[in-house]
Amino acid sequence: TLDGGKSYKVWDVLKDNYPDNNAQKVHKPGTAAAANAVCWSCKSTDVMMDWAYLGDKVEGAQFSRSSNPVDVVRKVNHAINCNFCHDPHTAQPRVVRDALIDAVTRDDKSVPNVYRDVAAHPTKLDVKDVGVRGFTRKVAYMDKADSNLMCAQCHVEYICNPGFDAKTGAKIGFDSRLTNHFPFVNADEIEQYYDKIGFRDFKHNLTGAALVKMQHPDTETYFGSTHDKAGATCATCHMPKVKDEKTGKMYTVHWATSPRHYMQETCLTCHKDKTAEQMNKAIDAMKGHYDGKVREAEARMNDMFNAFELAIASGVDEKTLDEARKLHSSAHINWEYWTAVNGAYFHNPEEAQRSLAKSAKAASDATALLRKAIAAKASAKAGK
Repeated sequence: TLDGGKSYKVWDVLKDNYPDNNAQKVHKPGTAAAANAVCWSCKSTDVMMDWAYLGDKVEGAQFSRSSNPVDVVRKVNHAINCNFCHDPHTAQPRVVRDALIDAVTRDDKSVPNVYRDVAAHPTKLDVKDVGVRGFTRKVAYMDKADSNLMCAQCHVEYICNPGFDAKTGAKIGFDSRLTNHFPFVNADEIEQYYDKIGFRDFKHNLTGAALVKMQHPDTETYFGSTHDKAGATCATCHMPKVKDEKTGKMYTVHWATSPRHYMQETCLTCHKDKTAEQMNKAIDAMKGHYDGKVREAEARMNDMFNAFELAIASGVDEKTLDEARKLHSSAHINWEYWTAVNGAYFHNPEEAQRSLAKSAKAASDATALLRKAIAAKASAKAGK
């Protein structure tokens, strides 16, 4: 809202400085335009009626995964709003994000799925094809509101960019549904999952390892945690029930924020034997312990990078380098998962410690492997 509560549209207050073209503009030196059409399926539902299921390029749908993002943005007038999670006609709880619907309805039991395998209190979804415009669109309705799934429409690890196949080296472009994909697995399974589908985002410019660029796997991390098992949902802590100061009625806060702003209505509703001060100190301690584990993994990877640089300069053979690259890939994904996630130190500290320990070990193993090869090279050279 603007001007004392008056509703407005984005393009009522924004100005298009380049109406004559749709090229993405780079506004800072040394940067690149990063948006794409898939990104906007998490930022607004305005283009939902013109978007086929998973962004497929089909007749009748104005936009697809390969659409120019500037064209998409020009059609957007509203940010995330009520109809992401509620039917605009009936207010029935629902999810509309196509990649999430795909993730929770995948029936391949050989592939891990955090909602099917780990979530403590899954909610049944009724998926309906609402493609009345001549192409497939899907909406998933719930018999009761489940904020874990509502928030999972965006607070997840996802693929939204082109990449390449780690097995063949072939490029993966927007013609592939993998560029609008939720793995929907937790840190215990993420490495296995990406190895199975073969998708990689980029190669490291020093080591040459094929790596995944992680996003923000918040929902997957929370599923199976202590608080998930206890029945708490995203809304329990981030959208609590509060009392209206004027009417005295209880309502759900839709300002999704830290529970630290509402300690009485969040933590202390269950932890009745504690005070807000005690809870804040406990949270700070959890954060400190978690940060230490992240820094430890990073220190081990720094050692690994130094070893890689020396190994390459020493002419260590490609077979050994490839073995070390696989270890780098493992170290990376089990570290970057935790640099991308939000609030992991609280949401699931046990899982974080397991995964970060894998990262530190893989990096240390790579360092040991490379140092051994470097020493062998030096010894052979000295023997000559």
